[in-house]
Amino acid sequence: QALSNDAIQELQLLTGDRETAYSALFQRLIESGQEPVAQRDVLAAERAVITQSFRGSRGAYIAALARANATVAIARGILADQLRRAKVEASLSSATPSAADVQTFYTSYPDLPVRLVQAKPAPQWLGSKTRGLALGEVAPDRLFSLPTGQSATVRTGDGTFSVKPLRDALSLGAVPLGNVRPAIVAALRSFERGQAYESWTVRLQRSALNKAICARDDLPQPAAVDLTSFLPFLRLG
Repeated sequence: QALSNDAIQELQLLTGDRETAYSALFQRLIESGQEPVAQRDVLAAERAVITQSFRGSRGAYIAALARANATVAIARGILADQLRRAKVEASLSSATPSAADVQTFYTSYPDLPVRLVQAKPAPQWLGSKTRGLALGEVAPDRLFSLPTGQSATVRTGDGTFSVKPLRDALSLGAVPLGNVRPAIVAALRSFERGQAYESWTVRLQRSALNKAICARDDLPQPAAVDLTSFLPFLRLG
């Protein structure tokens, strides 16, 4: 497989930095060989973004991409990156956090939003259950803006869910630790899988560099690049 300088320069218009663009495309190239993503899934994610963030207006979506110096093709690549990462993370193991870890998280982030919701099918961010407390920074942001009692379809990197907030959101510190413990455990396990993914992709990229041929020895820096930081409205969940 080949990675062209033209592709790097095109993505650089979005990132503003060649090295970031180069690393992101190299990461995608190497990961794609390990975990392919079906085009139909990318298109479904694109439709979900347009529905959820642009009220169904494809024109508004394309205009937002253009303002950020991005194209539909670039956006689809970023959506595929998220779907791929979700698939990889789902395959990685995570240990059950200790009681001390749960307590430390609880006391360190008292202002995080938490909300009682139901969701089908059971998502990882709800502890693989269909009802429970969803925690900010782990559960989809949209959960915390929906009116109480209103059902909605939410698309995330690891699937599409029918969700319904059952109560108004509270701050983590306002909920007894015993009640919110499962949400914190789900969050900590999610963070651990995220770290494991980053180690996995950097290790894979370093191994690939040993066999890569780069013009003028212009080597990419192995990294776990999140391109949604440049296009936040593409973030799935």
